[in-house]
Amino acid sequence: MNSTGWPGTDSRRVGGKVQMNSFTTRLLYTLMPATWYARKDASIRGLLQALAADLTALFEEGLTVTVAGQRKQFFVAFLGCKGDWPWLRKAYNLASCFTSRRVCHLCSGSEWWNMTSSCEARDWRNAEPAPHPYKAGTPSPLRSIPGGDRPSAIKPDLMHTFNIGIGGDFAFSAVITLCCLSFFDDYGSTIQKRLDCAYDRFAQWCFDNHKNAQIKSFELNKFHMTSLKQYPRGTGRAHDTGLVCKWLNAELQGIVPGDFEHPNIMEILQWTLQNFNMFYHLVHGEGLWMPVSVAQRVVQHGFAGGEGFAALASLAKQRGWHLYKLRPKLHIWVHISTMLEKDCTWTSKVLNPLCWGCWSDEDYIGKCCRVARRLNAGSLIVHRVMTRCLMKYKRYFEEGFKP
Repeated sequence: MNSTGWPGTDSRRVGGKVQMNSFTTRLLYTLMPATWYARKDASIRGLLQALAADLTALFEEGLTVTVAGQRKQFFVAFLGCKGDWPWLRKAYNLASCFTSRRVCHLCSGSEWWNMTSSCEARDWRNAEPAPHPYKAGTPSPLRSIPGGDRPSAIKPDLMHTFNIGIGGDFAFSAVITLCCLSFFDDYGSTIQKRLDCAYDRFAQWCFDNHKNAQIKSFELNKFHMTSLKQYPRGTGRAHDTGLVCKWLNAELQGIVPGDFEHPNIMEILQWTLQNFNMFYHLVHGEGLWMPVSVAQRVVQHGFAGGEGFAALASLAKQRGWHLYKLRPKLHIWVHISTMLEKDCTWTSKVLNPLCWGCWSDEDYIGKCCRVARRLNAGSLIVHRVMTRCLMKYKRYFEEGFKP
């Protein structure tokens, strides 16, 4: 468990990315070996109760520290909780789930696959407050934190929602689509020959643009497929999804859809790629707070990307192609834009949705795990790991937050 800060005024910030070690922007709250877990999540609940008590005290009483010889008092406000979906569901004791009767914790709509302007995820102006999404029984300790009882405090994570969610499905469905349209036919007409051609172009693009991808080939099994009768899924690498989307957008620049067998599919694919890429281009180009003018453009591209994905799924279904599988994460993607759109109506600056992304958090947890794997302290493992991590904090603080 860790808490995240954002040094938004730091000079080493490039766009929405902070060029610093993740140890300088996150605090390790606790850790627990799997062998210590109690039944029925009692251990998790105990840790959340302690965390909720600390955050409530920091909000109400604050923390007094000495800075440059002066005593200063700081107060901490809870803005939201982020993480992958299994963690959020367990931490907040949510009744909503992708396989439950109620899919979304932010709305009670049943037609989660509807991406039109009239869908439940976008109808926030006239929609009545949805019933709370929590299970009956003892509430989550996180709900006792001031501001923590709002379902909107449970933030959709961009990385898990797009990059290793619908974005991975979209990127590799797009590659298969272009293979079916004979776009990559330099090496032959079989699906693997076309995938080989596609990967060679992708690798060359990465080389030309100084990018490093972890995927080393395009094969059906890499897309979790054994035949074209199965839906492709992402490779599980968030960074690769972003690179493939950027490469495809570059590949289709200047392409005339009418030159292909299914021009409507090619046209919508170009449009959807442009919107997804522009969404990320805009949010990465801003800092902690985005001007409303930029946020409104982000909203438009987010909605358009969702609509394009759904349109491609419909066209693929009509042609018997198993591509662009509709999943509830597409509904969550639309909610990200809806939350930004709502914020644009009452403030001049909108919090960047990258704040709710888990890229750096995954990196941070990986660093802590590497510390733990180097130790063999038995029952003292928690104390030893915390001590080693504090030593790393001290080193980075003394070095002036160098990357």
